[in-house]
Amino acid sequence: MTLQVLLENLGTLLGLFFLIYGLVQFCYQVWELHKKHRDYRKWCQSVKPSGVQMDIQKRGGKYRMQ
Repeated sequence: MTLQVLLENLGTLLGLFFLIYGLVQFCYQVWELHKKHRDYRKWCQSVKPSGVQMDIQKRGGKYRMQ
């Protein structure tokens, strides 16, 4: 009787452990993808020319104030 109860509890505890472990792993992977995407967006913004630089490129290298 006690062995059966122990085995049922062990199965429940293992099930809960793997459920929580899977949830934590999933959240970690989502967070890693978010960080990669965030870093990529920051990199794109640093590479992309700003407004004044765009004006210089469009006008063939001549800087004019409007």
